[in-house]
Amino acid sequence: MLIEAAAEEHRALVATLVFCGLRISEALGLIWADVDVEARTLHVHYQLDHITRDRAKPKSPSAIRRSC
Repeated sequence: MLIEAAAEEHRALVATLVFCGLRISEALGLIWADVDVEARTLHVHYQLDHITRDRAKPKSPSAIRRSC
């Protein structure tokens, strides 16, 4: 219901957050190189820094992971 309630242009982002358990900053820090279609996983190496609007390493090493 959450995904259906989201605006059309935000549904892919909301679905990624819900099904992969990502934080918003992690999802916004993804690039296509982080997507492994064959393994059906995302590689979380960066997050979007809300101040600089640049990709940045997560604050803790445990935040770097594979998801989905």
